[in-house]
Amino acid sequence: MLTPWQILGIVTAVLLLVWLSDRIITRSRTMGLRRFAAQRRFKYCPADRFNIARRIASALPHPQASEVRVRDLMYRTSDAGYHYVFTAEYVVSEIGGARSLNRVVACTDEPPGRSCERFAKVEIADRSSPLFEQYAGLLKIESPT
Repeated sequence: MLTPWQILGIVTAVLLLVWLSDRIITRSRTMGLRRFAAQRRFKYCPADRFNIARRIASALPHPQASEVRVRDLMYRTSDAGYHYVFTAEYVVSEIGGARSLNRVVACTDEPPGRSCERFAKVEIADRSSPLFEQYAGLLKIESPT
């Protein structure tokens, strides 16, 4: 029979293992996306540096989207303006109190010299594709093999 201290040790070890696994997976994804963006002359930011989340909420596929978060942001400036490609996470509340987390890779453009209050158009990637192919599709180029 296990003592309370042994149980605490086992639970702590399992939690530490889960936390470390999450950190390794997140770091691997972040480094891969950073290299992917650099190859395409985009800059990468793991967080929502430009406060895009509040500006895309009304343009997402679900009108009842809430708690919108943007992560894994790739961006580039040109004479035509700013081009953003990112992962948007949002919650959809349904009848009966059910809530579901949705995640999409999306892109939008912003005219040069001004910050839009809301983006008129947000293009969503094909959700059935792997992550890098979703980003590549929105960057209008082929994914590296």
